[in-house]
Amino acid sequence: MKHLQFKNLNIIYREKEDNPEEVLKNLPVKDVIFPKQTHSNIVCSINDNNLNISCDGIWTDKKNMAIGVKTADCVPVVLSDFKKIAVIHAGWRGIVSGIVENAINLFDNKIEIAYIAPHAKVCCYEVKEDFFKKIGKDYFKYIKKNRNKIYFDMELAIKDKLTVKAKQIIDSGKCTICSENLFSYRKGDIKERMLTIAFLD
Repeated sequence: MKHLQFKNLNIIYREKEDNPEEVLKNLPVKDVIFPKQTHSNIVCSINDNNLNISCDGIWTDKKNMAIGVKTADCVPVVLSDFKKIAVIHAGWRGIVSGIVENAINLFDNKIEIAYIAPHAKVCCYEVKEDFFKKIGKDYFKYIKKNRNKIYFDMELAIKDKLTVKAKQIIDSGKCTICSENLFSYRKGDIKERMLTIAFLD
């Protein structure tokens, strides 16, 4: 389990060796709220009475309320101005339909920290020819070709969106497909998921 801290912002993510029950049990907060993810562009607010929602991002301005997303190759992103946090699950569908922008627009002021947790990086995120028809021309610049294979750079697409408002963008530098210690759907981890969790103390 990795636990990162930036002022009062805490970010935790699960590695392969971590038992998910133990990760949640050992958190310094009581519970974690995860949305029902559907590869949408919806970012929901969260409160004590709203625990069963379908969206791919959640936010809160409450201290010691942990929120998170589950991923297996898609990109988990944590945004915070140290007063509010948003955590999003950004696959290619969410990226092209605007989930990053929807999360950014929650913040009136600059985003102090944008953290990009482990995900499938461009080195491994291979797509097929028909992918061009799915993403629109604005995203063609994030397509890379190498030895007759086609790859999509989700991370760069997200970073380009974040530069509008984020003061600092921090990337974990880890690819779920390359790493032996991270779960990857494309690598065969069909049921297991990464957990990316954030809270303010």
